[in-house]
Amino acid sequence: MIDPRRAAISDHNRLRRPDKATLLVIGAFLAIAVLGNGFAAYFVSQEHYVYFWDYSGYWISSRDLSASLLRDPVAALRDVISSIRSSDYNLLPVLPLASFYWLFGASRLTYILAITNVALLPSAFVLGVVAQRLLRTRSGSSPAPPLVLAAASVLTLHYMWVPVLRGLPDVLGVLVIGAILLLHFAKPLPQQSLGRLVMTGLLLCLLVLIRRWYAFWVVAFFPALAVAQVLALTINHISPPRCLAGHPWPSRNRLPAGCRSTGFGGRGSHRICG
Repeated sequence: MIDPRRAAISDHNRLRRPDKATLLVIGAFLAIAVLGNGFAAYFVSQEHYVYFWDYSGYWISSRDLSASLLRDPVAALRDVISSIRSSDYNLLPVLPLASFYWLFGASRLTYILAITNVALLPSAFVLGVVAQRLLRTRSGSSPAPPLVLAAASVLTLHYMWVPVLRGLPDVLGVLVIGAILLLHFAKPLPQQSLGRLVMTGLLLCLLVLIRRWYAFWVVAFFPALAVAQVLALTINHISPPRCLAGHPWPSRNRLPAGCRSTGFGGRGSHRICG
């Protein structure tokens, strides 16, 4: 006879102990973070350059803002708000970087690593989650490989690194874009609550405030959303093909003879017969 107390303890330990897949994902992302920081540090150590204009503007602003936050936080936040209202290079993108200066000093290396860890690596992770959601199937396969591979692939794109190594925090906007995609497309538009829609709107506003040229992405988001809705409505009203007459709508892995799937098994998937 099974002792209930031992069974309860066993279940509790099983819940507390992470499985092997989770440990592998954590290890993979730690390795990615180490490699990313190592590459950024190596690049800065090899530079022999006099930083000026755009290459130094945000660096100087972030150092001044970090010191101002320690000296007078209220005045520093007022400066951030004032810069948003009047400056072409406002202080909002460098506000999350201030804590790195308090811990590691105000060197160029600290600044580049701050952008890498606050903006670039989280952006790669969020885009990896977006890719994982797109590639997710109804099979029991682990979602870890698409997540890790997508995040690692993002970090191999040179145009993700160029602004970071030049000292521009623009990549922070990619993190916000990933959050918008995850938040808005997690549910169909008619099923979204008012709070979710408001949060999407606030993130769109934040994106423009980070760097003004992200306004192009925000403007393009709405016609893209309209097209997606039209396609969803069209797909949902398509009648099932003739080979499915008299059959319940099948899953991805169980199709009647003569049919094949062109999607991932969701509501928007197509079945082609013949």
